[in-house]
Formats: sequence, structure tokens, C-alpha cells
Amino acid sequence: SPEQSTTAEAAHLGLDPAAHGLLGAAVDLAGGRSGKLFTGRLSGRAQPWLAEQPDLDHRTPVPASVFVELGLHVGDVLDCAALETLTIHAPLLLDEGRAAHLQVVTAPTAAGDGRHTFSVHARPEGLDAPWTLHAEGLVGHGTISEAPPAQAWPPAGAEEAEAGEAHELALQDVTALWRHEGDVHAELMPTLDGEFDTSGFLLHPLLWEWAAQLARYAADSEEVAQRAVMSWSGVRVYAEGADVLRVSVRRTDKDVFALHLADHSGRTVATVDAITLGEAVPEQPRPGGGEALYRVDWTPAALPEATSPIRWGSLGGQRPADLATLDPTAVDAVLVPVGPADGLSGGEPGDVSGGVPGGVL
Repeated sequence: SPEQSTTAEAAHLGLDPAAHGLLGAAVDLAGGRSGKLFTGRLSGRAQPWLAEQPDLDHRTPVPASVFVELGLHVGDVLDCAALETLTIHAPLLLDEGRAAHLQVVTAPTAAGDGRHTFSVHARPEGLDAPWTLHAEGLVGHGTISEAPPAQAWPPAGAEEAEAGEAHELALQDVTALWRHEGDVHAELMPTLDGEFDTSGFLLHPLLWEWAAQLARYAADSEEVAQRAVMSWSGVRVYAEGADVLRVSVRRTDKDVFALHLADHSGRTVATVDAITLGEAVPEQPRPGGGEALYRVDWTPAALPEATSPIRWGSLGGQRPADLATLDPTAVDAVLVPVGPADGLSGGEPGDVSGGVPGGVL
């Protein structure tokens, strides 16, 4: 099986299998340094659900919620059940047909309180490009005891949104939408072309992403297209493997929203204390060598406009020296024999320019 193959390859290379849908291996840092290094690979072939993202000039944006899932996984490995903070620094874009390598590096905090920092870097596969820092955060023990109780669904007093509103908001996987006193409540059901495989994830990155997108639309801003999730805090997962979600979004401050995620039975799957919106991070330039910066394109050539026919003249039996007697306004060009010919003499072979009016032959 692919999992057995990954395990065998990791062990053969002196690494531990990472047992995650996005990470392939992990290793403890040597040289007395505390922390772990996780590695992985992202590609449209290995993660076909990335095809659900919009194409941006032949580049596929990786949902920023991938960093949430990565932070939660390394926290789980380190016995830290809560993603306390996560800050997004730069979007991760996959060039068409090219994969990206991932590195997640963790380290215990200086306070020695059981918390760990982590950072997520990536670079294009096959290019001698620098690693880009995309996100960094902090995982800790948090204050998890029991999952919050199930909520009534839909919430009392909520009004169902008009038909088609979810589609107008570009949320094609929202099957129902309600609003109540500024809060947004929605049912999410993936409609991917292929099988929606949740194995290897605490919560599939697309579910995280769609839940985060609801926070953007709950902002009710005219500039929603320019708004992006800049940070997450207080993220806790209570149940793994959900493939259908009920999401409630509540505004707690300007551009700050809390999320409650439940499964189809109302059981709490995850909670998020705060998602903070801000100006969308500019796209990063294409990294690596020139092959990513240049491509062949065709530019139409402008043909010259048609002109009147050329007026040709002939020497006839005249000598080249007699060209000076021709009227330069009567012809545009004159045919001149090159070299000695019958009826023509004088001058060196091919030397005819000296008697041409205005230097025109």
C-alpha cells in the first residue's frame, strides 16, 4: 500500500514516517538541538483536491488552511492539543505541472512550559530556489476538557438565506445558509469530482478553508475580494475525519470572527477562538531560474501599408557615365548591367555608382 511504501522509504532514509496526508517523514534534530523537522511534498497529482482552487496565471493557490492542519498535526505529535496562534506570511502558489517541497520545523519555547513554536517553509521542486517562509505559529496544551455540547440546528431565530446566495458568494459547497443577528450558519458538503478522502487529516484542509471563507463573507464588506485570513488563534479539534460540517461564524470584533464546527449530528468537531481578516498578501514572484520568469509568446507583426508600384528605368544603350543625364524624378530605380557588356565600355566592372543621380541605382 502507499502508506507501507512511505513508511519503508522513510525508515530506509533514516527518518520516521510522519503519518499525515501532507507530510511524508519526520526526524529529530541532531547536535543537541531540541525540536523536530517534518518534510512533505505538495502537487496536483498527489493532492487532486487542489484542483478545486482557482487558476491564477497558470499557478494553483494552496489554501492557507493547509498551514492550520500542519500546525495541528505537529502539535498532536508533540502532545500539544491546541493551535494557539498561526500567522500567514505569504501565499503558497504551485506553478503549473510543478510540485513543492515542504518543511515544518518545531522548537520548544524558551520558557520550558511544554509549548512549541513551528514554521512552515516551501520551495518549488527541481529548482535551486531559496526556501520561503509561509507561516509560523505556536502550539500548546490549551485548556481543552470536554467538547462543547451540540447546538440546535439551525439555530433558533435564524433566517434561511435567499436561494442562490451561497453560489453568488462563490461557495459552491454550501448546501444551506442561514443568518441571525450578524452570525452566519452554513452546511458544508464537498462536491469534488473524485472521492473526498479525509484519511490522514485531523480535518481536511478544504473543510478548514471553506469554514474560513464563511468568515470572509460574514464580514459583509464591499471589499471582500481583497480580504484574506491573516491569522488564526485558539484552534482545537475534538473529533477527526469529518466529511460534512455545520459551521457557525460569530463576529467578536472588527475583522475578527469565532467559528464552531460540528458534524451532521451536531457533535462538535472543532472550535476556533479567532480568525482575523486583513489586506490580502501580495502574490510572491515566481522563484528560481529564468524558466519561471520567461515564456514564448507570439506578437503580431504590422505589415507596411501598400504603396504605388516602383517606376523602373533602363539604360538601354547608354553608358554608365550617361546616368547623370537622367531625370531623377522620372523613375524610382534604374536597371544597370554589372560588368562589361556589349555597347557599354569604360569604367571598372561593377563600378556604376559614380554616375547615378542622387546615388540611386
